[in-house]
Amino acid sequence: MTPAGWTRSCAARLEAARPGVALLALAACGVARPAGAPATADTEIGAMARAASAERVERDVAALVAFRNRNTCGTGVERARAFVAARFASLGLRVLEDEFEAPCAAPVKRHSVIGVLPGRDPTRLVLLGGHYDSRTVDRNDGTSDAPGANDSGSQTALVLEAARLMAGHAYETSVAFVAFAGEEQGLLGSKSVAAHLATLFPGATLEAMLDCDIVGGDKTANDDLGLRKYRLYAPGAPRETGKDTPDGPTDGTSPSRLLQRYIALTSRAYVPEMEVVAMRREDRPGRGGDHQPFIDLGLPGVRFIETYETLAHQHSPDDVLAYVTPAYTARMTAVVVSSLASLARAPRPPRGLVARRETSRVSLAWERAPVDHWIASIRVIGSPASWSVVVDRDHAATSFDLGALRPPLYVTVQAVSGGHASLYAPEWRCDDATCAVPITPADVVRKL
Repeated sequence: MTPAGWTRSCAARLEAARPGVALLALAACGVARPAGAPATADTEIGAMARAASAERVERDVAALVAFRNRNTCGTGVERARAFVAARFASLGLRVLEDEFEAPCAAPVKRHSVIGVLPGRDPTRLVLLGGHYDSRTVDRNDGTSDAPGANDSGSQTALVLEAARLMAGHAYETSVAFVAFAGEEQGLLGSKSVAAHLATLFPGATLEAMLDCDIVGGDKTANDDLGLRKYRLYAPGAPRETGKDTPDGPTDGTSPSRLLQRYIALTSRAYVPEMEVVAMRREDRPGRGGDHQPFIDLGLPGVRFIETYETLAHQHSPDDVLAYVTPAYTARMTAVVVSSLASLARAPRPPRGLVARRETSRVSLAWERAPVDHWIASIRVIGSPASWSVVVDRDHAATSFDLGALRPPLYVTVQAVSGGHASLYAPEWRCDDATCAVPITPADVVRKL
């Protein structure tokens, strides 16, 4: 199905576009792709994704399990901290530590460990995180067995493997790889890092936060089909966080949902064997993760997690290496690396997007910037239908002939440089009469 206005020849459509606007309907002109998919495949990123190693993942999970207990209130977490810091340093990353106080029986100082890969533009930053502390039944028990193979050995191994794969390559933005402590006591480490962003990364603006938590592929819950999928949580605006809060509607948008959409489309181009299950809420009902303190600041954040969980193997002595699937975590690493590296090589999103509803069209305009070209996209609510058009680099406007399409619908734009598409500009929602920005900054942080 294509909008009626796109059934004409390419030349006719270009003629019909507003003067000075190069409008190319990809689906009808031989370069069809899902709306917002990468402009080109980056062979270097593809090689990174393919190099993700199940053997290295398994060795790292085994090394973390060997500490026996990595509870923030114990001493094993300090040995794990040194292990992670040494790995980051061995990759040539700049190693930082963020200190916070944990309210154990006697308050203790603990640290999140950060490895920084500098980009060409020090004012831009993307962040990949996962906590490295573990727990048993009592969340402050620092002595009993808490092997934490899946929660949190798998995500720590993923962060370390992602850092290894991405180190030594060039990026536009800086990339921070973060192993948080204190997650099991209430997201202490990620709350502290979020509060200290300006101190840890002076002059940089965080553009996206990717959190991994429980990505081991528990083999007692996931069959072969489950091990080829993953859940990706992203809240709407307001955020679906309450235990009894239903999932968000399809007629919604937020910075996190746009990041979720970007990851789903980008990773599919590099790791087609892994299927994303997009979840329209911040996390599982009544649960939470280290992406949340960053969403509290109005920033885009998502959580990666295995398809099916085994609760009996969480927060217990039974979270052991025998239950995880290192090959699954390696595939998850490929998904994350392809998404993160693409973000890190992309330009900034377009600024100043304005949409206007006309009789049978939606017109868009935005601020110009030195990019290769732009991609404008439209998605229809309640339908999988979506389309993209390319707009010439020297112009910053286009329009869609809606034809038989019926609003409501959403429109947005991406910038493309060097074959890499940016994150999306904030979406506009268009109904039968008008277009408007559907959410406010207050909506982005408000919880349901």
